Amino acid sequence: MLITIAEASRRWGVARTTVYRKMKNGSLSTTNGKVDHVEMVRCFGEPSLKNAPDPLQLEVMQSRADALQVQVAELERQMAATLREKELLLQEKEWLRGQVDKAQETIKLLEYRGQHGSTNERPKKGLFGRLMGAVLDE
Repeated sequence: MLITIAEASRRWGVARTTVYRKMKNGSLSTTNGKVDHVEMVRCFGEPSLKNAPDPLQLEVMQSRADALQVQVAELERQMAATLREKELLLQEKEWLRGQVDKAQETIKLLEYRGQHGSTNERPKKGLFGRLMGAVLDE
């Protein structure tokens, strides 16, 4: 199987310059600018054996994975709380809209009553006005 030089250097963990150097000195053959998988194994050995992580690396990677899982769980909890808060805010917004609509209806009703109210009503008199009215028999 033919692979690119960049892919070969990535899989085997060697620099591209090392692959080019092996190609130049003749220890690694190429076809149309690509390297055969078998040739890479012959020159550099199996890639899986060469890049196997040691136990310390595995332990570090596992601790990072655990920390990331804890972080993901916390973010999911925060997201659920934010969604609940959003729902409550939407409910409050609808309630406030209802209150505004009621207030607008009340204002319109009061304006209507003010414009079309009865003009026969006498204005309320104060204490002095009532006393004068009683004295003068109005």
